[in-house]
Amino acid sequence: QKQHLHGISRQEAVTYMLEGAVARSEASGNVAAIEAALDKTEADLGLRYPISAAPPTASHLASMDPQERQSYEESAAMLLRETSSSLEEDPWRKGALEAELKELQAARGLGVKQRELFDALYDLDEELDAATHASAHRMAQIQQKIVIIQKQIAEIETPRDDSFDNHTVLLASSAFAQTHADPTALGGETAAVHHLAGKLEEMGFTVRRCGAWEEVVERTQQLQASGHLRCVIAGGEAMCCCKRGCSRSHSGKCVVCGQHWDNHSGHNCPDGRLGSWVIDGSHDGVKSIDYFKLIMTLLEEKEGSDDKPVPKSRIAMYAKISGLDEEKRLALWKTDVVVADEKDVLLEWVEAQQPWPHQQAKRGEEEEEREEEGEKEGGREFLQLPAHVTISWIGDAMSVHAFRQRLERLVAEGSERVVVGIDTEWRHPRPSSLLQLAVHNEVGLVDMLRAAPAADKPMHLAVQGLLTWLLSPASPLTCAAYSFKEDLRRLALLFPPLRLPSHPTPLPNALPPADQHARVQPEAQDQHARVQSDSEEQHARVHSAANTGVQFEDCAEMGGGGEGGGRGR
Repeated sequence: QKQHLHGISRQEAVTYMLEGAVARSEASGNVAAIEAALDKTEADLGLRYPISAAPPTASHLASMDPQERQSYEESAAMLLRETSSSLEEDPWRKGALEAELKELQAARGLGVKQRELFDALYDLDEELDAATHASAHRMAQIQQKIVIIQKQIAEIETPRDDSFDNHTVLLASSAFAQTHADPTALGGETAAVHHLAGKLEEMGFTVRRCGAWEEVVERTQQLQASGHLRCVIAGGEAMCCCKRGCSRSHSGKCVVCGQHWDNHSGHNCPDGRLGSWVIDGSHDGVKSIDYFKLIMTLLEEKEGSDDKPVPKSRIAMYAKISGLDEEKRLALWKTDVVVADEKDVLLEWVEAQQPWPHQQAKRGEEEEEREEEGEKEGGREFLQLPAHVTISWIGDAMSVHAFRQRLERLVAEGSERVVVGIDTEWRHPRPSSLLQLAVHNEVGLVDMLRAAPAADKPMHLAVQGLLTWLLSPASPLTCAAYSFKEDLRRLALLFPPLRLPSHPTPLPNALPPADQHARVQPEAQDQHARVQSDSEEQHARVHSAANTGVQFEDCAEMGGGGEGGGRGR
């Protein structure tokens, strides 16, 4: 009898063989032995044919002719009579055989019962195994359903933000190695790729800086799997820059803030950071990356791995500052990898990158669904951002400075006054969680939880400087807000240098005439009309607002502006 003994100890296996499978076979063997002894005893008593002379089968008897069958029956009857006659002559032996017959019949009954019990026990054991297996299978199915439901719940509670798809540029350069080792050190070893990173952030992209080989590979796979990766740019050797304590004068742009030396107070940047300028000298302590080998690794398809290779159309080499020889440059060209010596070429290449194929297909499906929903809604129009407007997440000091530089460029390039829409999101008694700043081509979302003094001091100072500049009476921009009094009070709690006016002051013609009434709530339209009808009073209130230190247009002097996520705007 073959049994599978998996997952049990040696002692359990021996016990099973002695008391389990062997016991079942032994019970069958005992019954067979008792039945053999019973047959012999019955033959000795003349109750059946002797064992040595096996009786013919029924088919054998049927095949005999009548005479042959009669002869056989007569000889068999004679043999049984002889056995009975011999027992009659020996009464003691007859009595012993009869007693033995009774004991054997009783033993056979007990043996058959024991065998039936063993069979029933093993049947129950097989049913238990089957039930356990079925229960484990059902449990696995239930757990699988639980995982699927939990994933669906997580997707509902925290839906995936598609705005970050195809939005992250990964910069791989050994110039970032020292920055990663000491994030607070703003001077010292830096790289020309910092300028490239700043330009990309000004264009609205998210930039991930990596200074180590392993970090580049890991971040690339993560961003590609999430769909956030736009492209990978490798290149950039470390340059020697002036450090803290430098007393020399420099020329050119600062590698920290990007502004010219003339705009600095010594080595201090306009935003208060310590600036740094490129100087001649060798770089030490920075482990260089083999960019050619790195690119080939990213392009390689690994067998037995879930990591997908990066498409060659999404990898570029910044060769001007990477010391790339002609042989490697030619090898990259043959693999259709972009090799650029100029920063502007890379910027154009990054901007021209199209969404990933599955993202394009998804957007097509979403557009079809929106068209169908529009038809179902009977042609009703809904508010949405224009296609040319970008959304920027501002979560650190560098992104705050980049957003301010974009605002300054709008002021410098535009002939009309730049209007900035400003709003905060909060729920009493919690602090402000989000600051929204919008111009005609971009919406900046500032993480106010990160901007708290205890959370991120550099970002806190950067946001404070941005708000002070926006709300200053000398600011070249105009801030448009709705019921901004409570929002401004809460901002002043986080940023004490902000000056809180006694009451908001509407500004004349702050919005284009075609949009003025469209952006005012019904309960504020009368007030807005009165402001337009009395120009002298308007200019007087403008002067009053400038004296309080804040210049903005509040479309409604009273009402719920920030609490509840902007309801009613």
